[in-house]
Amino acid sequence: MHTAKTPDVRQLAAVLLRKKITSHWAKLSHNSNNLSSSPSSTPLQLSTVVSIVAKYAVPSGEWPDLLRFLLRCSQSEQEDHREVALILFSSLTETIENASRPYFADLQALLLKCLQDETSNRVRVAALKAMETFLEFTHDGDEVIKFREFVPSI
Repeated sequence: MHTAKTPDVRQLAAVLLRKKITSHWAKLSHNSNNLSSSPSSTPLQLSTVVSIVAKYAVPSGEWPDLLRFLLRCSQSEQEDHREVALILFSSLTETIENASRPYFADLQALLLKCLQDETSNRVRVAALKAMETFLEFTHDGDEVIKFREFVPSI
């Protein structure tokens, strides 16, 4: 995924990794299950792999910094970083629900800011999808009401 010269091969490698990671994750040592990006890998390819890995790693406490990392990425100057962070928030909402409780106000402010992103339609769409997923798993009426201020941005 990192070294292939053609995008099609990198894409195929990401798909294969995503499909096989679930059956092999538990067998990997904690030192070897460190995913990192390289210039040759596209963010969206890695996001699918990160999403699968996080579904196993976060609930077992193996990836405590993921949420803080995604918050930082969602505030990046790079459009791809912001978009992928929001895509991951969408796909991981159920997985990180308990871990995200202390960050509820930060996540809400971030989603509102991204909904108003003047530089990227992709970021705004990803923020809308993340907000929709986030609301789907929010069971506290007071938290849902706090999303009223989002309506004008939507």
